[in-house]
Amino acid sequence: MRLWIRVSFVFLSLLLGLTASLESAKASSPAEPTLELEYKNLPDYFVVGKTYKLEVESLSIGGEVKKAEFAFDSDSDEVVENVETVLTDNGKHFTTTGDFTPKKKGKHTLTFTMEVEGNGSYYIDSKTAKIRVLNDGDIFVPGDPVAVDIKMTTSTSKFEVGKQIKISVTTPKKGTTYDQVRFELLSPYKDEKVEGVKTVASRSTYTTTGYLTPQHEGEYRIHFRMTMSDDQGKEWEATASKTVKVKKVEPKKIKVLFVPLAATPRLQYGGEAVVIAKFPTYYAKQGYSYYWSDNVTGLVGPVSQDNQYTYIVGVFKAEKTGEHQVAIKVTREHQWVGEASMQITVDEY
Repeated sequence: MRLWIRVSFVFLSLLLGLTASLESAKASSPAEPTLELEYKNLPDYFVVGKTYKLEVESLSIGGEVKKAEFAFDSDSDEVVENVETVLTDNGKHFTTTGDFTPKKKGKHTLTFTMEVEGNGSYYIDSKTAKIRVLNDGDIFVPGDPVAVDIKMTTSTSKFEVGKQIKISVTTPKKGTTYDQVRFELLSPYKDEKVEGVKTVASRSTYTTTGYLTPQHEGEYRIHFRMTMSDDQGKEWEATASKTVKVKKVEPKKIKVLFVPLAATPRLQYGGEAVVIAKFPTYYAKQGYSYYWSDNVTGLVGPVSQDNQYTYIVGVFKAEKTGEHQVAIKVTREHQWVGEASMQITVDEY
């Protein structure tokens, strides 16, 4: 009997000692995460080179921040700088911010870790977020859409400065709606773009057309992208690219003539002379521009035209004595050009 009591007492002592050790260990080890970390205003995607303010909110639990850190995948060289943590909401929350300037396109896992000591406990919590970084001008497509093979065609195989190119893309019809239809022009000339973009749907395809009129000699890369989706949220992405090499072709020379005023046109100082230039109507019907020399004022109004020639009229004012060159240039930019000049003599009274 005494032996049983002694054994029971020893067992009870060991049990109490083990319980005390566990309680002590619990007090000194990190508590379960209860900081309730939350990313605030995280965008759908980031753009290379632009700076974003990342923000994470957490409970303060009346404690002191021992660590607040943003980190990316181990194989990423992206960083978050200028990290700061402040108390907000009258001390109820911590708000941690940092500046993020993406370096290159890709997908990353961003992890925010916070450690807080307070109320006799040490709290550790972390929160991850999947982010995407795009190049400037890229089209954002949510998720991972299914790729669709398509083909891009052009209205010509000879690409010349100033001549319009019609671009056509036929896309197999997937899903029930389409969005983000876009031509991107990759060239050194930022002022140029594909214009007049239009998409027409048929029973089985989408046909998208656009027009490019290159203004420079060199290489242009045309990129097309369209996204499609169905009622269940499944997505498709159609892309195609084509590189065209644009050449500068010297415009064709056409003949422009002055209608003779006299064998040797002469005027007295202060007088005026009507000057008339003509060029083939065949070219005029294509559209044209004309430019008089500074000493001629062009007359506004409809030009005269017959089956053979189109006539352009101007007025020369004799404001200085001596020999004067009167000139005109008629052109359809990058395609044809014609020039003519004549001499008018202005005498004193």
